[in-house]
Amino acid sequence: MNTEPRTGYQPLDAPHRPRYRSAPFVQRAGALVLDAVVAFVCVPVPVQVYFLLTGRGGLQCTWNDNTEVCLTDPADARLSRIMFWTLATVFVLAFSWAVSRRRTLGQAAVGIRVADATTGAPVSFGRATVRTLAMVVSLVPLGLGFWWALADRDRRTWHDLIARTTAIAV
Repeated sequence: MNTEPRTGYQPLDAPHRPRYRSAPFVQRAGALVLDAVVAFVCVPVPVQVYFLLTGRGGLQCTWNDNTEVCLTDPADARLSRIMFWTLATVFVLAFSWAVSRRRTLGQAAVGIRVADATTGAPVSFGRATVRTLAMVVSLVPLGLGFWWALADRDRRTWHDLIARTTAIAV
């Protein structure tokens, strides 16, 4: 019988899972609703207010043989799209920055924060941006990615799984 210890063998350690309280679905939903209200106020409302104050962007209607024809000025439509997508990009970057600092306004209001799923540490701005953009993936199939938190053992959504993050109740 060989009594020499085996070399090169290392037992596999179980992955370290810090135990913290994952945010319940209702709390996450509350943060999402509040953040959606903030997004609505910060992106489309300023575009509409600009066009309302300047008198631009409305329909130009004319009558043509007892038929009303209404058209939008192509330059106004283009300006509207440029303003919307510029504000949306700024909002995504600001939202990602807030997530990388652990909390958006909605998350702060309901008492949750975003953290790395394995260590519980704050996430980088890059991972926060990936998480923010991945929210589209969670939203597109009828919001199934958000509802996934009800079925997931760790209460993580699809965008959390993609970015390797979690929402923690504080």
